[in-house]
Amino acid sequence: MSPKAEWSRPHDTRLLKEMIFLFQSIYFYLEHLDTRLHVWASELRPLLVLLPDQRERLLVLEQELESSTSLLEELHRPEVSFPGELQSQMQALQLYYADLDALEQRLMGYLQQLEGLEQEYLDLAETHRQTLDEVVDLNQAVLAGEQEIASLSQLNEALEQDLAEQARQNDEQIENLNEIIEKTARETWALQKNHQEAGVSLVRIAQVKNEAESQIQVLQRRLLALENENAELLKGIAEQMVSPLPVPHPVQEKEKRNQIRYQTCLELLSLLPLSSALEQENLIRTLKTGLHISDAQAESLQTLVDAGLGHVNHVLKPQIQALHPLSVGMVWVPEGIYPIGDDLHTAERPAHSLKNEGFLIGVFPVTNAEFAEFMAKGGYQQEIYWLPEGWRLIQAKSIKAPAFWNTPGHSSGEDYPDYPVVGISWYEANAFASWAGKRLPTETEWEMACRGVEGHIWPWGNDWEAGWANTSEAGILNLAPVGWHPKSRSIHGCHDLIGQCYEWTSSLYLPYPYHREQAEDLFRTEPRSLRGCAWSARGPYFTRASYRFFQPPEHRHSDIGFRIVQNGGNNLTEGGVI
Repeated sequence: MSPKAEWSRPHDTRLLKEMIFLFQSIYFYLEHLDTRLHVWASELRPLLVLLPDQRERLLVLEQELESSTSLLEELHRPEVSFPGELQSQMQALQLYYADLDALEQRLMGYLQQLEGLEQEYLDLAETHRQTLDEVVDLNQAVLAGEQEIASLSQLNEALEQDLAEQARQNDEQIENLNEIIEKTARETWALQKNHQEAGVSLVRIAQVKNEAESQIQVLQRRLLALENENAELLKGIAEQMVSPLPVPHPVQEKEKRNQIRYQTCLELLSLLPLSSALEQENLIRTLKTGLHISDAQAESLQTLVDAGLGHVNHVLKPQIQALHPLSVGMVWVPEGIYPIGDDLHTAERPAHSLKNEGFLIGVFPVTNAEFAEFMAKGGYQQEIYWLPEGWRLIQAKSIKAPAFWNTPGHSSGEDYPDYPVVGISWYEANAFASWAGKRLPTETEWEMACRGVEGHIWPWGNDWEAGWANTSEAGILNLAPVGWHPKSRSIHGCHDLIGQCYEWTSSLYLPYPYHREQAEDLFRTEPRSLRGCAWSARGPYFTRASYRFFQPPEHRHSDIGFRIVQNGGNNLTEGGVI
């Protein structure tokens, strides 16, 4: 670890400061001890000065004592006798000798004490010297610590400068990212606006359809008139065959009739957007068989169809599909044992199977037109359709429409009748289902409708196909009319199960496996499971039919919608549309 990284930790800096404080405390203690030693030295120094004189005096006294002792010994000899006066003096000398002996012993004791004090003084002097050495070492350590603190301070200043520079760079990057986000948002808005402007509204298509049907009726009348005229011509030819008048050449008459029929075909092809959507594959064959046109004329008509059919279908496909009867239908998911979950993600484990008794599910997600009918009939004003918590929510927040209803850029509202409704909470979805006499699907029912008993990974099978559903690979980058991507149809006939929007289910988000009674308590307020994915999803992982999402039931987002189910009857077959 580098010094920069090592000393940048607050714990190490605090520990160093504590060590410096300890060294300073020891330094003050030794300084106090040094003062006391100086006091002791000043008190002992006079005694040590007197010690040599006392030793000399002691030696003189010892010599005098020895001489007195020898004299006394001489006087104590038995053969020596003293007169009475000398005898009393002799006794006094003996007492004096005893006093001297006691004094000698006292002086010897003083001498031993002085020697002990001298040794103690020497020890104290040595201790003082060692203490001075330690004080010097401590001063050096304190100086080194102060230098280290100074270097750490410099390092800290450098780190603060680096952090300030990094913060400045981060601010610049954030500012650049904000500019990129704003630019992307503007481009996305422009793309959505262009997409919306490029689309044709359902009302306009209905008008075109009505006009086309009127033209078809006119053409049918013209065709009937032509057939009557043809019959008259045939009748005239038959009359001419028995008359003496010259008969028209059969080849010329056939060419004339073929030309009339060819013009009729051209007029019918002027209605190509509607007619091709309903009968693309058999269009030319039907015209050729019904009007008896030639092979060359049929080939010419096919060329016209090929030239314009692709563009017409691209522009009118969602509106034509919105007019298809499936847009208001439900499909039957039959009884059987269905695989649920997967081992690729923790939330999907363990993979298991469940038995299904059969149910009906919406072909498409609920559309803006269908939800607008719920709103028009007072769905937000009638408490009978709402769960208690949902009713409190819409009353407290004055909710009277989906979150992004008629908001530009969200494809939501009356102007987008055939788009899936989004921006609604789980409570709103549940209220709509109650109003419609149906219910939300459980998350396992949703998965059964999507995967089938075969357990497909995606609605269409086990091979990922980019662009088959309205995910980001399709390039729309927004909602689209329901049924826009027919290749996303599941084995049971459901469209838009992935792509478009996430879909609410009735189930609480619980770990697998669980009992249905646990997950279907409608009065609990924990997060609910979402299934499918939105138009912004990319790649094969998050688009799998088994992948699970969740949100709180009050959550309202621009990419969350729903579809409805109901318990089925006994007269339905697999894939049957109700």
